[in-house]
Amino acid sequence: MVGLTSDGVVKARDRAGELLGFPRLEDAIAAGPSSSTDAMLDHLQAEHAAFVGDQDPHDDVMMPVLGI
Repeated sequence: MVGLTSDGVVKARDRAGELLGFPRLEDAIAAGPSSSTDAMLDHLQAEHAAFVGDQDPHDDVMMPVLGI
């Protein structure tokens, strides 16, 4: 399974202004389900939403997940 993202995903900020960053994204991918691309996408969207909270996005958020 391969996940791709736009830069808006790793540049997302929480309430304190901290970046999501590549390490958190990598951890989220590693902890995600490998059963299907839909399950992984749902997991990544939930992780992103939990990190950002009620903050408005400041950039595009694109997360295609490919099963290979």
